[in-house]
Amino acid sequence: AARLAARIEAAGDMVLAAPVALNIVCCRFDDGRVSPCKLDELNAAIVVDIQRSGLAVPSTTVVDGRTTIRINLTNHRITDADLALTLDAIVDTGRRLSKRLAEAPLHA
Repeated sequence: AARLAARIEAAGDMVLAAPVALNIVCCRFDDGRVSPCKLDELNAAIVVDIQRSGLAVPSTTVVDGRTTIRINLTNHRITDADLALTLDAIVDTGRRLSKRLAEAPLHA
C-alpha cells in the first residue's frame, strides 16, 4: 500500500485522500478539467469503468465528504507491476472520462 501511495503522490493527476495505513489506499483523480462539483461523479465513474474492464476491482468510499477511489490490497501475490497497471488504468480512464464530462452541457 505504501508503494502505491508513493506512485499516487508522484502522479500529476492523482491525490491521496487519506493517510495510508495497512492495506487500504484512498485516492482521487483530478486533472483540473472537471469542476469541483463534478469530481465525485467522475471518480465514481472511473471505478465503474475499471470494474467493467475486469482489470481490477476498486470501490468507492467517502472521505471528508468527497467520493474517493478505494483500493484494498489483500492478495499476497500483488506485484509492483500490478499496482502500476491499475494506477495507469485509473489515470487513463480518468483523463478519458474527464474530457467527456468537461465537454458535457450542464443539466438544469
